Amino acid sequence: QGGPGSVIAKPPGSRSDLSGKDWWIANQGKYPNSQSVSTLSPSFKKCVDPFLAAMTAAGLHYKIRATLRHRLRAYLMHYSWKLSKGEIKSSAIPLDPACKIVWDHGDEAASRKAAQEMVDKFEIIYPPVLNTRHMTGNAIDLTIFWAGAKSMKDAAGNVIALGLPT
Repeated sequence: QGGPGSVIAKPPGSRSDLSGKDWWIANQGKYPNSQSVSTLSPSFKKCVDPFLAAMTAAGLHYKIRATLRHRLRAYLMHYSWKLSKGEIKSSAIPLDPACKIVWDHGDEAASRKAAQEMVDKFEIIYPPVLNTRHMTGNAIDLTIFWAGAKSMKDAAGNVIALGLPT
């Protein structure tokens, strides 16, 4: 029996808590990731709003991928990436008492495969950091797209040539 603050992990084989695609489908909604500018911190939003308006005025299109992120979503993203890439062993991932997940499947290859399933479900492209500005509403992930050569004005009113998208 653990004392105050201790974490007792369920043994591998506790299927409902094992990491992977099924865990992600069942649980990721508990750890939201906003895609709304309204959830940004007021000081950051004050900078983002004119930037989005300038892109729109220049004929650019964008999709907001993430703004405010739950701290446990950052934890899950960070460690699923590190485990899937072999940067950490499943048994070395620190447990968070607020998140019921078992990273260690009893076999490192199976643990890494499950972590990769989560990376795929999160649609992670770059290594996520554990303490991200997303958790304070001071970051925004965008996909920006346009056709043809474009230019837009920066905050000082200077015209910036964007050229063709890559």
